[in-house]
Amino acid sequence: MKLHNDFSHDPIDGYNPDKSEPDYGALYDILHEAGLRASESKGKERHSNGKAFTSQPLFTIQDAVGTGFPLGQALKKIQESQRLAPSQARRELLDSIVYIASAIIYEDMNQD
Repeated sequence: MKLHNDFSHDPIDGYNPDKSEPDYGALYDILHEAGLRASESKGKERHSNGKAFTSQPLFTIQDAVGTGFPLGQALKKIQESQRLAPSQARRELLDSIVYIASAIIYEDMNQD
């Protein structure tokens, strides 16, 4: 699997936003928004320290304790979203997507 650290890359697995199934456009938009949140706003401001996504604490902590860390963080974000105003809840849910994606990426990176 081809892994990237930003959205300025070639399509993965044939994804082309102009030719993809139109019924899935909203899904692709949300996934992209979550990625941008990690790469350009909160994630970049708080966690990157100029490091690639897979070199940030989110991954080094997984080296120590496994994927339970990001999955637990995702659950926490999802739970918190239920008591917040809609705009804040949206940000929490986008962050949970990034945590879940990091667990998938970590597993992909560590396959034998």
